[in-house]
Amino acid sequence: MYKQFIKKIVINSCLFASFISYSILANENDFKQDILISADRQGADLKTKTSVYFDNVEIIQGSIKINADIAQVSADKKSHKTYLLKGQPAKLKKTLDDGTVVYLSANEINYQPDLFLMTVTGNALIEQSTNKVIAESIIYQLDTEQFNAQGAPSILQQTLENGDQISLEANSIIYQPSIELITIEGKAKLTQEGSEVLANKIIYNLLTEQMQASGNEEQAVTTILKPQVDNDNQSEE
Repeated sequence: MYKQFIKKIVINSCLFASFISYSILANENDFKQDILISADRQGADLKTKTSVYFDNVEIIQGSIKINADIAQVSADKKSHKTYLLKGQPAKLKKTLDDGTVVYLSANEINYQPDLFLMTVTGNALIEQSTNKVIAESIIYQLDTEQFNAQGAPSILQQTLENGDQISLEANSIIYQPSIELITIEGKAKLTQEGSEVLANKIIYNLLTEQMQASGNEEQAVTTILKPQVDNDNQSEE
């Protein structure tokens, strides 16, 4: 007898979506707060409107706190600022309205508050409670809540209350909240309790709870179902 694998995965994918979008975008008042910067040393080029902060750099905006080794703050002709932070790694911590803490780390964090855009590159990692996203680069479009993780592979993991772990793995993971879709593409793999769906592309519709998997010349759609173990029968034996 096999577990209801596909249906179980699709339903739980909704939890992934809420993790991705809500964790970073909750408490929009953060983006209306002043940005405070502290560091051991600072240099500035007034002509190019660029400031550089060195050692023990800390940036605070509302409940957002970023720590890095180096931070470069620049402005374009329209005075839109870009905060480029580097570290081994650079770290971001954000406390949500319910007290939950979100952690983000990467070799480089590029934050453009006026454009509601955040890009993290190099060993990018996001953690919230029992949820985790791992990728080479992750892009957040903060105003539309769109999420794009790129890597070979990018991995999205969630541990459920019963201890089960769900994992999405692909070269690209895209979440589009406006149309309620999660798309993973490029050596896509969906795993739960050892059972797997392998494909070139897997698409979830979070509203209809339907999944579409498609293959290509290199990867046919393959489903591997793990047999359910009857613990009662095993104990009797």
